[in-house]
Amino acid sequence: MTTKLNIQWSTYVKCITFLVAIIIVAVEAGIVYKLLHSFDWLLLMVGIFFLLIFIYNVFESPLSIEVTDSQIVLNKITTQIKIDFDEIETIRIYKRGTFDIRLFGSGGFCGFIGHFSSKEIGKYRAYVGNYDQAFLIKTKNKKNYVLSCEDRDTIISRVKAKIG
Repeated sequence: MTTKLNIQWSTYVKCITFLVAIIIVAVEAGIVYKLLHSFDWLLLMVGIFFLLIFIYNVFESPLSIEVTDSQIVLNKITTQIKIDFDEIETIRIYKRGTFDIRLFGSGGFCGFIGHFSSKEIGKYRAYVGNYDQAFLIKTKNKKNYVLSCEDRDTIISRVKAKIG
């Protein structure tokens, strides 16, 4: 039996995503306007850089989580991250600490996505739309994932039942 749950964005993530998207669109429009009047390599590179940041975050943004009979699957727009149950050491609710540090990724634009570090668990990979719905998966090969979905308790209980 497969359970599929959607990723919900917090109000903070929605606001940051909206504001950053408007800023990026405005910057890109200004760059295109300037480039049409006089070509500048530096300006072109800045425009490409902003466009790549936008595209990266959109494609890395988590959409849903599925729990199958043998694994957890994080669905993104173009790819999936699959974690087999036999790789999972523990799964539990995750409360974000005040000292969680973003090493690389997004701190709100399209979610909290990327590499983070905390005093409690060390380095982890985050795909979170709302930290109030977050849960931590620690794997046997020492990888940590913090994910979120609309009913994390269902995910946690299903996985705990499978891993013992």
